[in-house]
Amino acid sequence: MKTTDYVDALRVKLQCRSDYELSKRLGIASNVLQRYRKGGTFDNTMAARVAALLDIEPLEVIGDMELERAKSDAAREQWTKIMQRFSRIAAAATG
Repeated sequence: MKTTDYVDALRVKLQCRSDYELSKRLGIASNVLQRYRKGGTFDNTMAARVAALLDIEPLEVIGDMELERAKSDAAREQWTKIMQRFSRIAAAATG
């Protein structure tokens, strides 16, 4: 998922009617949330917090952020492989 997808998921989960309301619920400035909407990504601390609020594995969000931040095809390929491996391990652990 992309950062904007996580922001949308948080708005639904926390039942916020606006990004301004969501920023207040998260305890961040509204311009920070707007940065997420315009292509910024969560740092690892915020990624872990988002994961906790959405009740998902923190490494999934952190990996998605690293993939989104990747500047080269090689880096994107590396993070794609890491995320695929993580998905297989998570599926095996829960299945």
